[in-house]
Amino acid sequence: MSLRARIEAARRGDGGRLQIAGPAGIGKSALLAEVLAGLRTVADCGPDPTDVAGVIDVTWQVVRIHGAEDEMTMPWAGLSQLALGLRSTVPALSAPQQRSIQAVTNPGDVPAPEPSAVATSVHTLVTQAAETGPVLVVIEDEHWLDPDSARVLEFVARRLDGVRALLLTTTRNPDPRGEHLDLAPLDIDAATELLIGLQVTPLAAHQLATEIGGLPLALVHAARSLTTDQRAGVDPLPNPFPLGAADLPTALSSAVNELPEASRRALHMLATAGAFDGSWPDITARAGIALSTLEAAEGAGVISIEPGAVRFTHPLFRAAVYANATPAQRRAHHRFLAEQIADPGHALWHRARAVVQHDDDVAEQLAAFAAAASAAGAKSTAFEAWHRAGELSSDASVAHRHRVAAAAAALAAGNVGPARDVVADHPPMESADPRLVRLAASLEALSGRADTAFDLFLHAAELLAPDFPDEAAQSLIDAARMRIRVGQVFHAAGAIDRLEPMLGAVREPAVHEQHRILRAFVDAVVASDAGPFVEACRALLPESGPLTGDLSFLADTVALGLAFFRHREESLALVERLRGAAADSNLPSTIPLLDTAKACALSAIDLPGGLIAAANAVEWASAIGQPNLATAALGYLANMQAALGDPGALASADRLEAVGTEQSWMNSAMVRGFYWLTMGQPDAVVRALRPLHDWTDGQMRTVLFWQGDLGEAAARTGDTELARAVADQLRDFHAAFNDPWLEGAHARVEGMIAGVDDCGPWFERSCAAFRTAGILLAEARSELLWGERLRRARRRAEARGHLQAAHAIFERIGAGRWMERCEQELLACGGASSPSDHTRDAERVLTPHELQVARLSIEGRSMREIGATMFISPRTVETHLGVIYRKLGVRNRAGLAAAAHHDPALRTGRIA
Repeated sequence: MSLRARIEAARRGDGGRLQIAGPAGIGKSALLAEVLAGLRTVADCGPDPTDVAGVIDVTWQVVRIHGAEDEMTMPWAGLSQLALGLRSTVPALSAPQQRSIQAVTNPGDVPAPEPSAVATSVHTLVTQAAETGPVLVVIEDEHWLDPDSARVLEFVARRLDGVRALLLTTTRNPDPRGEHLDLAPLDIDAATELLIGLQVTPLAAHQLATEIGGLPLALVHAARSLTTDQRAGVDPLPNPFPLGAADLPTALSSAVNELPEASRRALHMLATAGAFDGSWPDITARAGIALSTLEAAEGAGVISIEPGAVRFTHPLFRAAVYANATPAQRRAHHRFLAEQIADPGHALWHRARAVVQHDDDVAEQLAAFAAAASAAGAKSTAFEAWHRAGELSSDASVAHRHRVAAAAAALAAGNVGPARDVVADHPPMESADPRLVRLAASLEALSGRADTAFDLFLHAAELLAPDFPDEAAQSLIDAARMRIRVGQVFHAAGAIDRLEPMLGAVREPAVHEQHRILRAFVDAVVASDAGPFVEACRALLPESGPLTGDLSFLADTVALGLAFFRHREESLALVERLRGAAADSNLPSTIPLLDTAKACALSAIDLPGGLIAAANAVEWASAIGQPNLATAALGYLANMQAALGDPGALASADRLEAVGTEQSWMNSAMVRGFYWLTMGQPDAVVRALRPLHDWTDGQMRTVLFWQGDLGEAAARTGDTELARAVADQLRDFHAAFNDPWLEGAHARVEGMIAGVDDCGPWFERSCAAFRTAGILLAEARSELLWGERLRRARRRAEARGHLQAAHAIFERIGAGRWMERCEQELLACGGASSPSDHTRDAERVLTPHELQVARLSIEGRSMREIGATMFISPRTVETHLGVIYRKLGVRNRAGLAAAAHHDPALRTGRIA
């Protein structure tokens, strides 16, 4: 697609990011200038991808962001330019989002926002601005953006589908996954034309283009190096010409060396500073730099002088000049600039760069700067400052403290490398530094290694307990919550047991509150009685009004706990209340936890709905750089894909196993076994699940169970000995842990083993256990197996009743593959004329996002309401609906609603 076509596509709503990529000197900035100059006069596309002439007459909102090497360590240097350019739109944002934008433009004036909150606020800012007209965000030298701004803008760019906004950037390092326009050197004709425009005669221009090649900056520099007679063709060109594209850096350095000594020294100052603003005349005067010395550099094309700024004409010139100075000269200039520049942040970094060895005063100032940057949500900037503070500190213990703080900031920004380095140098289990141990625990949790993270959280609590009981208690709470999130409830009990003796010294009311809920949760699992937990949750939550406190705790412990104990209606109602509270507070990190709870609540009663919630949790957690928040959701996603016969279950199982822990290996095997069970391949089920059977060795090592699937598959393959062993194991587990799922699974396997005349009571008991607990998928599977056994014994009339009951439940919960099995069995026993065609069922042909759009549309939501629910624009909703109509073979919303009458995957609100 040509550049003009991409701009036009963005005007129509196909937003995103386009990177103009190429090496220094290739002409990225020149092309960008041409784009902006012709933006209001573009017409149809031409064959040349860089052709931007002839534009549609449209009023664009253009915001320019300049990446600057000397501002890469400034908090939100890039985003502050965007916020300033779109300041008229800021009042349209919610109050929490306005505060996040204020944290970007005025760090320190408001409480620290989450980095993800800044990302969603900026996304809303851009999409809101695009409602009034197309937006073009121009980012020059994207590779020099501060890392915090770069990360947010990447988040925004991925979510501009359907938005009339385009991020048009220049960069040397394009993202290979995104759209980019790679600039190539000019051909001979174009290079000749460029030189002719620089007053070189055609013959000399052609000769020069042939000698040098097509790098525009090299051509411009070569033309400037010619004498007047050489440009006019009176004198011949040097032969060979002493400059090619590969020689450009050397040639630029030579050009600098040819300047007078006074000019070079002045340029050294400018290169050290980067670019001066309107205060440059005063600063250069105090440095003893006369305007005449700068004019010589301007005449050579090295710098440009304007009333508001003096800057290098190209970054390569600045690099050449900076390299031309000696290290001592650079340090001297940094010291001078530190005293002259008004901005305290810039001045501090100049002081830091002037230091050769240790300087504790500068180190402490950098640490304070880092704390302020962290408080503004600029974690990557905070990392850079704390890291440099560690380098400059003379006291080894202080340096270590700064390095740990730097690694923690980097980890919060999604950069795990510094944390790994610090932890590798200081084994955390042997450390007496609780900050280091907490850092290591967070690193392991982020990486999905729950066992190691748990041990580290306990170690941190032990170190903190004598002097900081509140922090120690919080570490234990974090340990318990992490275990519960991944289904390891018995391990969570160990953390709660350690917490209780120190509660008397804990002052924070929230800790006591969370302890009560966690203790009730663990006791509910051990005693198989969720009543006290549910009552504790109800006492914690106001019946009406806003929800306050730790929203993430309410999401991943209270809402998820209610779903786990099958209080689904209460869980789903709480999820929706929390979703509103998270939006009001601008806390997007809560969203993956809420969707995980929703996935748990729907997993047994609405497979497509649960799939949507789990997929949302996984996608959103990845988008905000916190994949650990969706560890449990990935398990739910994989299991529901398996229940739907979606081959994507195997890819999700691979992702689970890649975490590399015992828990992830177990979850991965469970998913594979369930998938092959759904697909009717019992041999593959046994191969997947037999290792888990051997691993447990008869012990109940987890509250996640697969034994029912293994027992069913063993009975189908004729391995009666394995089926018997599984049934006995389930019986013993149920005796120790009075859970209805264990009771139903045990009775189901017994029904598979028993003779046909004796299987009825077992299957009846299985169905009743699952029905009482509201585990609809499991109940329907037991009805199906009961009907299959009776049909194979030629007791067709009895079989039809069970098969029809199973089919009704499968249809209700949207389990298309299982419906097909029922229909085949019904056909075999005379209960149906022919199986229905499920190849166009929504759960098979739509992605989870498309399925969510379809279901919300069927509920009667407007495009704007759907967009607000899914964090996408109304235009994107419209695009999705068009794809949905095509995939399902319907023409409009009415057709979509009609399709829901025979396709259970499209129906919502099926809790009864």
